[in-house]
Amino acid sequence: MFRLTPRGQALDEVVAALGRWASPLMGDPSRSDAVRGHWFILPLRLYLRDRFPTAPPSTIQIEIPDQPIVLRTAGDGTVMAYAGRVAAPELKLTGPPVVVMAVLLGPMSARQAKGRGLHIE
Repeated sequence: MFRLTPRGQALDEVVAALGRWASPLMGDPSRSDAVRGHWFILPLRLYLRDRFPTAPPSTIQIEIPDQPIVLRTAGDGTVMAYAGRVAAPELKLTGPPVVVMAVLLGPMSARQAKGRGLHIE
């Protein structure tokens, strides 16, 4: 695990802009493509926003094959994402990484995601 320096953190918006530019070019990975859970932490942190920032902070546990991820609202509109597990999350999502990401970032409904292997607890 590492932490970015303040200088590195200042690049968040640049990285986010590159991701927004490239995302329309990305499709579902093929069976031969490598997909790693930790690759999803940065996009989750950059693109997710708490739509209810005045509500108490909440935690979502994401279980994907090679890397558990925790999402936590901060109470100020931001969402923190990091590798790990928490004892009592308010919500737990388990499934293929691409499906979990699609439901969290919006292009796929929970109903569609359940049909593609997402489990919601």
